[in-house]
Amino acid sequence: MKKLLLFSGILAAVLALQAQTIVFQENFDSYNVGDKIAVVNNNFTTWSAAPGGSEDGTISDSYALSLYNSLKIVAGNDVVFPIANFTTGEYVIEFDYYVPSTGTGAYFNVLHNFAGSSSEWALECYFYNNGTGYLMVGGSTADQISFTYPSNQFFHVYIKVDLTEDEAKLEVNNNQVHTWPFHYTPTETTGLTQLGGVNFYSAAPPNLSTGTYYVDNFKLRMDDVAVQENVNTFTIYPNPVTSVLNVKGNDILLVEIFNLVGQKLYSGTETSINVESYISGTYFVKVITEKGTYTKKAIIK
Repeated sequence: MKKLLLFSGILAAVLALQAQTIVFQENFDSYNVGDKIAVVNNNFTTWSAAPGGSEDGTISDSYALSLYNSLKIVAGNDVVFPIANFTTGEYVIEFDYYVPSTGTGAYFNVLHNFAGSSSEWALECYFYNNGTGYLMVGGSTADQISFTYPSNQFFHVYIKVDLTEDEAKLEVNNNQVHTWPFHYTPTETTGLTQLGGVNFYSAAPPNLSTGTYYVDNFKLRMDDVAVQENVNTFTIYPNPVTSVLNVKGNDILLVEIFNLVGQKLYSGTETSINVESYISGTYFVKVITEKGTYTKKAIIK
């Protein structure tokens, strides 16, 4: 019986892993200390789209949960990981944070839409340097949701976003902080049900004073089950594909193709798309119809 239970547990874990796709992950260990992250990895950028400038974060070996390095955020830094404005599916954003008690604190936000000064925030999360912090979502400053975390050591931050069900959850240090409708913004209960990016900005409470902190093991995962729920809305073939990808469905208004890190490679109304120049790998095909927006995975060989 013990062996059967053990096998059942292993099988469940394997199935759970198979149900998720790692869209992007970065532990910062392959870079040199002092490198600017948006220069050495173009999946990152800065708020003003100025890699290598004062907004860009720096690779550091001062603290790391992975083998060697982490991303250090200091005064003036404003690093963004853009996401391709997903509107369906289930995603997990997770990373490890180190907030020194000798600093002023830390901050990050998740975006509904990343568009510079026209961006829309989904949530803001503030960390004091004393092991306490708060989440801002869906209300005024009087509606802050408080939490605790261990300062002077790495702790895990986990954000689950279900765009199909319009649900979100935040965990800090493996403790649930809050659940809410994802279309909320930090100060309103109306906004986009869309995932547009993550922003590591040098801010800290109170009064947005300059923060210093470290980020490691950043990861974006996608739940494959959520993708499969769209199975009957449109068809892509052949899949895997080597030359021309065909998209078939009713009332298609727009077809878009994204790579695993959210870069848009195609946007148009053609339903037979030449993908011979694409690098082999996994891609997302997003179709906008009169009834909604749907996403499927395509394998290009």
